[in-house]
Amino acid sequence: MEKKFINAFPFRLFWVHADAEAKAQVLFTVPKRKFKRAHDRNRIKRQMREAYRLNKGILYDALDKSDKHIALAILFTGNEHPEWETVSRKIILLLQRLTEELNSSKNLNTEHEAQ
Repeated sequence: MEKKFINAFPFRLFWVHADAEAKAQVLFTVPKRKFKRAHDRNRIKRQMREAYRLNKGILYDALDKSDKHIALAILFTGNEHPEWETVSRKIILLLQRLTEELNSSKNLNTEHEAQ
């Protein structure tokens, strides 16, 4: 199983191909080491989930075209509370980069099968 990751500070996205019913399974995490209080971690995770919910169409379109299923984890790696605009912009960037990665891996698989 091949693991891949994409960085867009203050986030890191890990993903793997998965055998699941859902097109995408998502995990959001914020380290306790950097944010000791649960309400701080929960607030950041709520922002991450909302940004993903509003923009997951970007990812689902690529998954529908490639007929793939993936599991992904989005980690918050920053040291300070992010602004909503930052969270939203960076989650969109991560999803766009993941879409490009999925499309390029699809093209590589197609070229490999043709040979």
